[in-house]
Amino acid sequence: MYILLLLPVVVLASSASSAATADGSFITWDDLSIPTAAAVQAGGVGGGGVKAAARGGSHDLDTIVVSQDGTGHSRTVQGAVDMVPAGNRRRVKILVRPGVYREKVTVPITKPFVSLIGMGSGRTVITWNARASDIDHRSGHQVGTFYSASVAVEADYFCASHITFENSAPAAPPGAVGQQAVALRLSGDKTMLYRCRILGTQDTLFDNIGRHFLYNCEIQGSIDFIFGNARSLYQVRKYSTP
Repeated sequence: MYILLLLPVVVLASSASSAATADGSFITWDDLSIPTAAAVQAGGVGGGGVKAAARGGSHDLDTIVVSQDGTGHSRTVQGAVDMVPAGNRRRVKILVRPGVYREKVTVPITKPFVSLIGMGSGRTVITWNARASDIDHRSGHQVGTFYSASVAVEADYFCASHITFENSAPAAPPGAVGQQAVALRLSGDKTMLYRCRILGTQDTLFDNIGRHFLYNCEIQGSIDFIFGNARSLYQVRKYSTP
């Protein structure tokens, strides 16, 4: 069925240094927590916007702020992910301020140890509306289920909390084909989601490969809305249909 427990996914500790997290032994509760005001200020974001030094040294930030009004380091979530250096070996938090972010996001395999943290799953939403039958204009072929995901995570040690992942494509009529519409695809190892909502209709959560732990989350869909070959533990507060 949909709920599998075959191997330990993560070991949560009450606190740890970035070095301890990056050695691959565990994910801490701090990795899932909203950064403190002091941490955000240290990253160069204040009431007047991003400091010039932060713009020039964004690749060294421990906290990257996304804000649609321009007072963060990036206006888009993908822009913040792009600021994380390839081969990253330390925990980087991306704080996404309230808003509806209409974009496709990919966390590539070269960028592990990223935490994507919203300001509440009802206030911070990442949404897109791709379906498997959509045409990729570069290749001329259908994107398929794999690439229909609004958010695709390919990196290890990814965390997310207090945020909504959504595919807003309309529900497919009976008998329709190519209507798979993934909200979130997990293809890395040792991922943890906490207090997240994953919303869609058909094929909402593509739990592709790896070991993942979803704790106190909500997953919504109507047809095959959790599927994949991962070995994951789900302790969710709600499964629902639209």
